[in-house]
Amino acid sequence: DPTRSNLAAQKADLPELKKREHMIKQELLSDSPSSDEESQNRSQLNEQREEVKEAPKERVKEMKIELAEETPKEAQEQPSLQSERRILSSGSFTPEELRAFITNPVPQKLTVQCTIVRDKAGTARIFPKYTLHFSDGMQFILAAKKRPHKMTANYLISTSSKEMDRHSPFFVGKLRSNFMGTEFRIYDSGSNPSRARAPHFARKELGIVLYESNFMGSKGPRKMKAILPEVLSTGEVCVVQPSNSKDGILQRVKAGRTERLVTYTNKSPKWNPELGAFVLNFHGRVQKPSVKNFQLIEEKDQDSPVFMQFGRVTDTQFNMDVQYPFSVLQAFAICLSSFDHKLACE
Repeated sequence: DPTRSNLAAQKADLPELKKREHMIKQELLSDSPSSDEESQNRSQLNEQREEVKEAPKERVKEMKIELAEETPKEAQEQPSLQSERRILSSGSFTPEELRAFITNPVPQKLTVQCTIVRDKAGTARIFPKYTLHFSDGMQFILAAKKRPHKMTANYLISTSSKEMDRHSPFFVGKLRSNFMGTEFRIYDSGSNPSRARAPHFARKELGIVLYESNFMGSKGPRKMKAILPEVLSTGEVCVVQPSNSKDGILQRVKAGRTERLVTYTNKSPKWNPELGAFVLNFHGRVQKPSVKNFQLIEEKDQDSPVFMQFGRVTDTQFNMDVQYPFSVLQAFAICLSSFDHKLACE
C-alpha cells in the first residue's frame, strides 16, 4: 500500500529530524549574548542616550549644514521670503524684528508698499510730524518729526509715534540738511564722532540725497540723486562710519572716491499735453501731481527697474514703495527730504 509505505518512511526520518532540531537549539543558545554582554550593551545604549541629551544643538546644526549643501539656492531663500511675507501680512513685530526689518535691505523679490501720513494740525504746522504705515492695514512702522530751534532741517526718526527723543531706545536714525536744502545726510542712531564714547559708538552714514539748484525758477520736476553704500552679493552692507566731518559720503563723492557707493537718480518724466503736466507711470499708487513725486533708478543704467517710488495720494497721504537693495529706513529718510522746503529749488 503506497500510503503505508509513506508513513513508514516518515517514522524512520523522525529521529533524524529531532536530532537536527536539537542541534539548531544548541546553536541559537551559543549565539545569544551572555548576561555580561547584555549588561555591556545596555550601558552603551544609556551612554548614547546621554550624548543625545547633552548635545542636541550640535546635532541639529549638523543637520542644517547638510540640508544647506543639498538644497538648491532658490529653495534655501524661499523660507526666508515666506517668513518676511508672513510678518508683513500679520503686521506683528517684536521690537528687535522691527528694528532689523527697517535697517536691513528689503528682501529680494519683495516690494514693501507703505503710506506716509503728514500731520500739520495745530502746532505741527511749522514742524510737521510724519508717520509711516504699511499700506495694507495701515500698521504703524516709523515716525519722524522736524526738530525745532535748528539752523538747518533736522528730522528725528523713531519706531514709536510718542517717544521722539534721540536718547530714547526707539530712536533709529535722523536726517540733516544744509542751509539751502540741497544736501541731506542720513544717519543711524549712533553718536556724533566728536562726542562718541568710543569709535564703534560713532554714527554710520546710511546715504545722502542731493537736489539740483533751481535759482532761475525753471518749470519742471526736481532733479535729485540718492547715493547709498553698496550692498554686496553676500547681502552685507558696506559701512560708512566717518571719524570726522571731512570723511562722509558727500566728501568722498566730491573727491571722486565713489568705490562701494551706488548712485540712484530720479527717472525723467514725460510731458503730457492733455494733462499739461510731466507724468510717470506709478501703476496706480499715486493720485495727484506734485513736485515731490519721484521714482529712483540706477544712474548708470537708465533702463534699470524702479527701486523706489514716492507720490501724493491726498493732501495728507503719500505712498512709498521700496525694493532691494534699499532699506525701509533709507527710503523713509529720502521721502522726508522731498517733503522739506528747499530755498534753492523752489
